[in-house]
Amino acid sequence: MSQIKLQIHLGVAALLLSSFSSAQVKGDSFASARQSGQANFVYVYNNATDFARETEDGEVKGVLVDLMNEFESFVANKYGITIDVDYQRIDQSNFAEFLSTVQYAEGGVFGLSNASISDKRKEVLQFSQPFIKNITVLVTHNSVSNLQDLSLIGQQFENMKAFSVTSSIYLARLEKIKKDYYPDMEIEFFNSGLGLMEELAKDKEAFAIIDLLYYLSFLKEGHPVKRHNVGDEAGDEFGIVMPKDSDWKPILDEFFETGFLKSAKYREIVSFYLGRSALRLIE
Repeated sequence: MSQIKLQIHLGVAALLLSSFSSAQVKGDSFASARQSGQANFVYVYNNATDFARETEDGEVKGVLVDLMNEFESFVANKYGITIDVDYQRIDQSNFAEFLSTVQYAEGGVFGLSNASISDKRKEVLQFSQPFIKNITVLVTHNSVSNLQDLSLIGQQFENMKAFSVTSSIYLARLEKIKKDYYPDMEIEFFNSGLGLMEELAKDKEAFAIIDLLYYLSFLKEGHPVKRHNVGDEAGDEFGIVMPKDSDWKPILDEFFETGFLKSAKYREIVSFYLGRSALRLIE
């Protein structure tokens, strides 16, 4: 009987322990902001995608940064609350620390990344309404021949290892492929999709299921990666992450319900940062 190969990269245990010892991140609640007319927001980001990424001059920009700028204007216009923003960067190689930082935060703290909305995560976190859909894709080094049919993966990718991230939609898809088509598949684990893609771009004997946005980002940067279209699958949705007891969620939902996510402005933002091909993810 084959077994999943548990190869944990980048010191998972140490990083998980460090997430609990880090100082709690705090922002102002909506209730206190209504009284004072001011609020401090903290935007937690992991610099992994163009949803929120540092530029060369040290500014943080991206789809979600622009979206939250529009939300700040909404709050100012409707509730008369002036907002100041601080940014909290989390190691881009550790997505679990990104989530735990928001989980243990307090008040007006928002996690800006490609965080999938799931029932399991909702047990300890709040999510905004989905701001974009996700497509997961099958990716290899570009030296690998095109896979013509997913059912042939066990033959064509024989002796190749799979890369994944623990407790992710990527792993769920790989486990289904393993069950249906490739029972001898071995899986190696990484702390983040970014770390996975960095290794995949160097390894000609590996494949992975990953978010389309990671693939597009690496392709744009000139990395030798290839997408096998037979592995495309529409899946989960991304949301902005908040602490479980945050009272800003109804206000953020109210902003979304104004129709912003269907507006020309939002299409312009997505197209600018992610390219026109990404517009299909919001249609």
